[in-house]
Amino acid sequence: MTYFKFILIFAIFLFLGLIITVFSQIKYENRIKNLYRSSANSMENELKWLNALLGKRKTDE
Repeated sequence: MTYFKFILIFAIFLFLGLIITVFSQIKYENRIKNLYRSSANSMENELKWLNALLGKRKTDE
């Protein structure tokens, strides 16, 4: 009976570890997606700014 209790407690800890791992992985993936979106948006804004700058330069010449 003591072995059964030990195995049961061990299985519960493994299950909790699995749940924590899955949720932390989902959180990490969402953080990476948000980082990619923000960097893509900032890159797009930078390209718009450069195009406007080059466009002004072309009209000045």
